[in-house]
Amino acid sequence: PVNTTLSNQPNPFNTTTVVSYSIDNPAQVELEIYSLLGEVVHRVDAGVQQAGIYELPFNASNLPNGIYMCHLKINGTTANSVKMIIAR
Repeated sequence: PVNTTLSNQPNPFNTTTVVSYSIDNPAQVELEIYSLLGEVVHRVDAGVQQAGIYELPFNASNLPNGIYMCHLKINGTTANSVKMIIAR
């Protein structure tokens, strides 16, 4: 098993935020952002990553205001989730 953390700052955000996550063992990493309707609106396949802390900028200028869920997938399984709020 891989222990993880996941967050985004700032939250709520206007157009851009930084998604931060950490993993404690090498793993296949993927981030998916979902609308509340369950649609994937953004996906990042980060590939196999070593243990460590990572930051990814996320630009939501093409998405409407609302609540979204960001899922951190480790080796194909959701390991952590965080609520993201776009408020303009």
